[in-house]
Amino acid sequence: MKAVWFSVLTIVMASWICWAGFDPYTDSVDFVDLRGSDGQMTAPGQQHNVEYYLFSRTESSDYVGPANLGRSGVGVGRMGLNMFRLRMRTSQPGQYRLTLVQAMADPTNEGGRSIAVYVGNDPRPVQVITESNPEGLEARDVTCPLTIAPEDIVDGWTTFRFQGLHYAAGYFKGLRLEDAAGQVVDEINLVNARSDSGKLNEAAQQHRTTMLHSPAAVEEYQPWNFGERGLGLGGEIGMGYAQMTLRAAAGAGSYLVTLRGVRPPEGVSQGAVLQLGFGQPPFLFRRTVNAEDLDEQGSATVQIELGERLVSGYVLTVRLYPITVQPTYVAGLAVEAEDKPATAQLPEDFIGVVVRQVNPYVAFNPYAPPDSLEDAGTVRVEMCRNEFESAVVQIWNYTEQDPLAIEARVATDPASPGALPLDRACIRVLKTVPDRYGEPVYDGLAPVSEVEIPAGQARQVWITINSAGLQPGIRHAELLLQGRAMDKRLPVRVVVWPPQLPKQAPLYVFHWRQAPSGDSRVASLIRQDMQEHWINTFVASGWGGIGKSFNPDGTLERPLDFTKLDRNLDAITEYGGRMALIWLALGHEPAVREYPGRPFNSPVWQKAFRATIRGLRDHMLQKGWDYKQWAVYPFDERLNEDVITVGELIRKVDPQIRIYTDRALTLESMQAAAHVVDIWSPTYWDWRREGGAERLAFARSTGAELWAYDCGSNQRREHPPHSRYRVYLWYAWDLGLSGVSYWKYWGDLTGLVGYPNEVGLDDEQYGPIDSRRFEAWRDGIDDYCYLWLLDRAINAAQTHGAPEEQLDSLRQVSKQAVRAVLEEVTDPTVVYHWRHRLARAITQAQQLSQ
Repeated sequence: MKAVWFSVLTIVMASWICWAGFDPYTDSVDFVDLRGSDGQMTAPGQQHNVEYYLFSRTESSDYVGPANLGRSGVGVGRMGLNMFRLRMRTSQPGQYRLTLVQAMADPTNEGGRSIAVYVGNDPRPVQVITESNPEGLEARDVTCPLTIAPEDIVDGWTTFRFQGLHYAAGYFKGLRLEDAAGQVVDEINLVNARSDSGKLNEAAQQHRTTMLHSPAAVEEYQPWNFGERGLGLGGEIGMGYAQMTLRAAAGAGSYLVTLRGVRPPEGVSQGAVLQLGFGQPPFLFRRTVNAEDLDEQGSATVQIELGERLVSGYVLTVRLYPITVQPTYVAGLAVEAEDKPATAQLPEDFIGVVVRQVNPYVAFNPYAPPDSLEDAGTVRVEMCRNEFESAVVQIWNYTEQDPLAIEARVATDPASPGALPLDRACIRVLKTVPDRYGEPVYDGLAPVSEVEIPAGQARQVWITINSAGLQPGIRHAELLLQGRAMDKRLPVRVVVWPPQLPKQAPLYVFHWRQAPSGDSRVASLIRQDMQEHWINTFVASGWGGIGKSFNPDGTLERPLDFTKLDRNLDAITEYGGRMALIWLALGHEPAVREYPGRPFNSPVWQKAFRATIRGLRDHMLQKGWDYKQWAVYPFDERLNEDVITVGELIRKVDPQIRIYTDRALTLESMQAAAHVVDIWSPTYWDWRREGGAERLAFARSTGAELWAYDCGSNQRREHPPHSRYRVYLWYAWDLGLSGVSYWKYWGDLTGLVGYPNEVGLDDEQYGPIDSRRFEAWRDGIDDYCYLWLLDRAINAAQTHGAPEEQLDSLRQVSKQAVRAVLEEVTDPTVVYHWRHRLARAITQAQQLSQ
């Protein structure tokens, strides 16, 4: 069977090579004029299996969308399900009344149009539903008077269409059609019209229910998407995606994927414009392309690491998803194996072990050969005082031992001048951990000294140095790599620069975890890990049972019980945390969202809520928590009328209580909520995408603090350590942010740290397993501290009367560093040059103030 499969694969590869050139490690497809005048794919398009999907889904589809036909009924909106269509019984033409049962707009659709209602094939809507009515956003029945013409009726049925008109969805739970006499002629309940398997129920099938993800989901739009500008992807032109297959002749490993001739929508110069998906559905690996990633020719290259599950039969499936509403055009796409099979680039007679120092954040491919067969000379580390810095040694096994077992350790001669104290060095080995879908990815840093290297592959050893307590100067040690018939000793040279990083980060660092409490070994290791990675801000919850403290009229029956909250607050105090975000969890915990028997925002609820906030304020002050040390976190990722309602109630209780929000959708929503916001913390993209500068300027004008956060669904796989973690702190400095956060510290196969059992260690003995991403995050905060120290030192030198010319020269170092790093966000090598220059500039500025 293997021989048959190999023969088939050989034939496929040979035929592919015939039409695409002789290099089996590269492949490309051009989208320009990929469709002929007859609308059919050209030969290259057919050979690459190029397809364009418009998200048109019918009742026979296997599409599972319970959210769109679930408890809220059907949802229609421009950024998701755009159009809903069905037929209803109509025996004769005439005047009718169509009622949308329990219609409502998504809370994020503030004041805009929501749903357009169409009859038959009429291109004009008979009614547009908005929220500009006294009921606001509350669910309500909406009735549309309409005329059904004879041509609208086919075999006793009339088709109705409902189109979403806003980025956020509008919902309705059912439809009722009445004749002029008020008699119901047909009705359908759309709540749970789909089963968990995604199939429509009998009533929905009878009504020929169809969901379309775009009004452009018609065949005549497809040739346009492969015209002279290439492939067009965007919400206004189809909200679809393109899919194709290309060669991946190197199998699992590292690839470069290049988009050519990308033209973002007019006026879009920053932020995400396209997303690439690789592998097979559900497309476990994705990568986002931003407008600022494009060069002058509109090209952008991303590096990807593909495991065995993502490359099937040496063929790579690629999807291109739109992100912008207006179309982004792509002229072509190419894929190239970054490294050919290792054996092809080694001398046939080479046998041995190669050891070289590599950049910590360059993508790791265990199959890629070294750039040289010469061992590294000296392992070098440069850092400031009170800093953690890692040197990474990569080891290749080209011996007959499979696997090659090696023990790595750091050794010093304590009597030698300048010896590095052994407790300042830590050895860790890069291990695979599962991503959210179970695909292994090299991200975990196991605190072990043993490493096993399969023949023909490489592994990484991380040596992390802690310079706390060390004086400026040069320290020496040795890295010992010992195994069977192998003993390598590499000098380690640690340069400690004079500047000293602060003991606590000069900005708020938040990762959505409560401060660790307890005396267990694991809790102690978590506390240490958080402190060593600058985390100083914690969520503090614990509201269970508070609603039971109230009488039916909203008055207090007994004192509020803050026992659970106090445990969190005491842990923060013990930890030495800088700030607590008191999570009211209004959307999650009924005890606060709806006190028993008191619906949200009812007069009785407001009375109970004000008493809760008043009690919280008094309790926090009694415990010695100043207003600046805590803030209320009412809702997660919302900025709507609920936020304003709750914020105004809190302001009435005490205007000094600060309020945190992690959403900033539009300038208009920010302006509406500004009077109840003290800390703006949207995503980094909200500050940087189109219109972000205007939103940032407005937020700054309110006098509130500016933070930012990031999150994702498969961070271990999708988020490159350098560009998605380290560089974000450079953005934070450039934007003038005072707080940074990342979802999240631990859990769900997405956090910055993992569990010991993921790398084969005992959960009871070991604490959190750090990741390359978490190390990049820490390095980014270190970088922020460098910029902060230089700024402080320049100001101090200016106060001491230092020459302005020298100060201007030092200021330029900071500006040039930020510009260089942000211009090359995907290059992890640039930052090290500028860290060196920043350290020298800090030293010079500090000397000027003495």
